[in-house]
Amino acid sequence: MSVLSSDTHPEIERMQIQLIRQMPAWKKMAIVDDLNETVRTLAISGIKQRHPDATPAEVEWMFILAKLEWYRLGGEISDRQWRDILGVLSIRAGDLDLAYLQRWATELQVADLLERALQASTE
Repeated sequence: MSVLSSDTHPEIERMQIQLIRQMPAWKKMAIVDDLNETVRTLAISGIKQRHPDATPAEVEWMFILAKLEWYRLGGEISDRQWRDILGVLSIRAGDLDLAYLQRWATELQVADLLERALQASTE
C-alpha cells in the first residue's frame, strides 16, 4: 500500500485506515459533519479577519458568496454546499441586502446560482 500522507509513519497510517474501515457508518458521518462545521467556522473567521469592521449580517453575506463560489468550483454537485447556501438564505431572509449580494455575485460570476438559490430558499 502506498503512503497517503508524507508526515505520518506508514505503520500508523495503516492503523488509522484500519480503524476507519471498522467504524460504523454513523460515526464516519459524525466525523464528516464535525469537519464541515470546522471548515465553516474557519471560513467565517477568515472573513472576519479580512473584514474586521463587517457586521454579522455582512459576514453572512460574504459567507453566502463564498459558498456559491465553492459550489461552482466543485462542479455544482455538492448537496451539502447547496443545503448550506439555502439554509443561510432562509435564516437571513429578512436581513439580506439583495443589491449587495447581486452586485458581488455578478462580479464573482455566480449570479445565476444566487438567483437559483434565492428562488429555492423561498419555496
